[in-house]
Amino acid sequence: MNGWPGVVIEVKDRKAHSWHGYFEQLRRQIANANAYTGVIIAKRPGLTDVGEWMAVMPVTEWFQLMQLLEDK
Repeated sequence: MNGWPGVVIEVKDRKAHSWHGYFEQLRRQIANANAYTGVIIAKRPGLTDVGEWMAVMPVTEWFQLMQLLEDK
């Protein structure tokens, strides 16, 4: 999914989430895209409104995002 330059967005729609695997995949995709940071958007069971889903990232990726915002 494309959204912002330098940011990888992974969208997950599963009944049971595998966070360890998601974080490994996110880090690989950040490296492959030569991106600054990334986030996992996870669907919450029973909710179709994307605004109510969860945005999850490892703390190291959150720090990268905060650094990007500070540099602007």
